[in-house]
Amino acid sequence: MFSKGIDIGSNRDLEDKLTRVAAKRGAVSAIYKIMLAAAPDSNSLTKLQWEGEISIPITNTQWDAALKNSSKISKCIRYKILQLKIIHRAYITLI
Repeated sequence: MFSKGIDIGSNRDLEDKLTRVAAKRGAVSAIYKIMLAAAPDSNSLTKLQWEGEISIPITNTQWDAALKNSSKISKCIRYKILQLKIIHRAYITLI
């Protein structure tokens, strides 16, 4: 439901894909790309939670911009980490 990745399919499909890239230069990068493409999009659930909370739909472009710009907010690492925690809803409040 929340997956952006490709369906790797059966073990035979995976084996075929890995066999094609294993003999080429850049095999590790190609294998890594296959793994990343098959991974579910972990930000989809967070985006849906934010949309529900603020009652405004967020486009993928807006969401990507928010993720990119969160690290540009300050030169201070503490503020960057705080911003990422807020976006990913990983902060603890006193309430």
